Amino acid sequence: MLALATLALALGACAGAPAKRDAYDPAARAPQGAVSVPDRPAGFALVSSQRYDDPRAGSTWRYAADSHPELLVDAFVYPAAGIWPDDEAAGNDLAAIMRAEIEATVEAGMYEAAEVIREGRIHVTRPDGDLPGRHLRMALTKDGIGLISHAHLFYLPPYTVKVRSTFPAYGNTSFDARLKSLVEAFVGGIVVDQAVLCRPLEIHVAPPGTAGWVAKDGADLVVPGDAGGEAIGELMFEAARRALSSGCARAGSTGVVPDGAVQPPGPARTHGAEAGAAGRGTDARAGPPASPALGHGHDRDHRHPTHIATALLP
Repeated sequence: MLALATLALALGACAGAPAKRDAYDPAARAPQGAVSVPDRPAGFALVSSQRYDDPRAGSTWRYAADSHPELLVDAFVYPAAGIWPDDEAAGNDLAAIMRAEIEATVEAGMYEAAEVIREGRIHVTRPDGDLPGRHLRMALTKDGIGLISHAHLFYLPPYTVKVRSTFPAYGNTSFDARLKSLVEAFVGGIVVDQAVLCRPLEIHVAPPGTAGWVAKDGADLVVPGDAGGEAIGELMFEAARRALSSGCARAGSTGVVPDGAVQPPGPARTHGAEAGAAGRGTDARAGPPASPALGHGHDRDHRHPTHIATALLP
């Protein structure tokens, strides 16, 4: 903890006196006002939207197909329930959470049966490059009627993006293709405010004895409570490298970093346990079951580094 205390003091000297906070405030990452989405992606019309009072729940948008109004799609953007080093780790966790949510709908009596019949990867082209995601295709039964349900999941730091749609299994055979086109246009057209994309580096304290890691975009750093100065320095440099690769040079980091050279990041914020994401509805027909907190068999739990809260530097 001495190394962490030294780090906090050094950062405080750069950023001013630390502001004490007992726990991480999810409102700091709420997409309200920080995210804009397409009005008519792939020929779908935006019919409603909602910004939840709880900032952890984020925002949702509902789209309908002009030619098939029964084809409804709900898109959710909310603060990510984890800090993932890459899209593979994020996809593994998000798919596990989605499977658990579907199982919960059966336990709650919303569906008589639910089964993931196919899980695969999907890639969406965005202005800043390719964004990998996960696609789950599910078979549901409600009131004796067979349904097909889709979930498309993406990690767009600092947010999770989820696109859900459920329709009769005997419905129009073009629905799958039309939904895929909407997902590509919606996710590809999301615009996140630059101030959020290039937010200050945040340092999360994980339990001693765990491995540290850097978030995909370099804006979050998970440091074990017993980490030494050298280990912290390596993580900080990797965070700076990733941030610069994302187009976000922070104070003290300027220009393009050449291969093999990493410049230190600027002021950072530290805090303890990150609040888990609130439950979100899984589709237009189901209610909003809560997302269970899951273990997932990985060496690192990327979803909720936990420790006592520390100072949050401005």
